[in-house]
Amino acid sequence: MSKLRLALIFVVAVMLVMTAVSCGKKSTEPEDGIPNFQNMDQFWNYVEGFDWAIVLGYEIVENDMMVWMAPVEMPEISEEDTFSLVVNNQAIPVEVYVDYDGDAYVVINHYHDIVLPNSTNLAVKFTHNNVEVINTSIRMPSFPSLQNLPEAIDWTKPLTLKWSLNPNRNSSFQNVWAYVESDYDDDYDYDEYEKIVNGAARQHTIPAGTFSISNVLNYEVGVGEVNLKKDGNSLLISTCGDIVSNDYGYSRTNVRKVERLLKTRK
Repeated sequence: MSKLRLALIFVVAVMLVMTAVSCGKKSTEPEDGIPNFQNMDQFWNYVEGFDWAIVLGYEIVENDMMVWMAPVEMPEISEEDTFSLVVNNQAIPVEVYVDYDGDAYVVINHYHDIVLPNSTNLAVKFTHNNVEVINTSIRMPSFPSLQNLPEAIDWTKPLTLKWSLNPNRNSSFQNVWAYVESDYDDDYDYDEYEKIVNGAARQHTIPAGTFSISNVLNYEVGVGEVNLKKDGNSLLISTCGDIVSNDYGYSRTNVRKVERLLKTRK
C-alpha cells in the first residue's frame, strides 16, 4: 500500500448537496460576501471562525444522491450531548464517539453515504442539545468533468487542465490539485500542488518546475467545486469533484473526494 493511500486512510480516521423544503431559508444560492480566498490556508482560517462547519460531499448514482457529511469545525462536546439531523425531511443518525484520549466527536450516519432522491438543493436542520444550530438550504455545486490528460506527461513542463461543468453554473470557488509520487522503494518521494481558482474558470495551468521529482510513477490530478452557505455562526460546505489518475486502484467514493478538500487543512 502506497504512502499516499495510508495518508488518506489516516485522514478519514481522524476527520472523520435538491429541492428546498420549508424548514430552511428559501435562498439556496452560494453565499454572498465570501472572501476571495488566495489559498486553502485562508479558506480553513475562515472556516475556523464558525462554531459549526459541516462539509457535504456528493455524487449521483442513477436516480439517487449519495451524500457524505462530516463536521470539520465544532465546539467542545461531551459524550452526553445529543444531536438531531434532518436532510430534505429525512432523519439522519448522529452519534457521539469518544476516542482513546477521551475526546468526543460527532459521527454522521456511521460514516456512510446518505441515500437521497436526486435533487439540486439540500435543506439541512441540525440541533445540538435541542438547540437549533443550522436551519437552511444549500445548493450543491455542478459536477466538473476533466478532459483526458496526455498518455505521457512531462512533469517538468507546464500542464494545462481543462474541465466543463454540468450544468454550467459557477460555484463559490474551485480548487485544483495534483499529487505525484515516485516508485515505492528506498528512493520513494512525492510532491503536490494545490491552487484555488475563480468559480468562473474552466482551465488552469500548473507552472513548469512545480514538482521536485522527475521519475513520476503514479499521479492524481483533480478539480473540486465548493459552495458555501452561512447560517448564523454555522457554515455548510458542499463539494464535489473529478479526479484523473493513472493508479486505477484509487477509490472513487465520496469519502475519497471529500478527503481531497480536507487534506488541504494543516
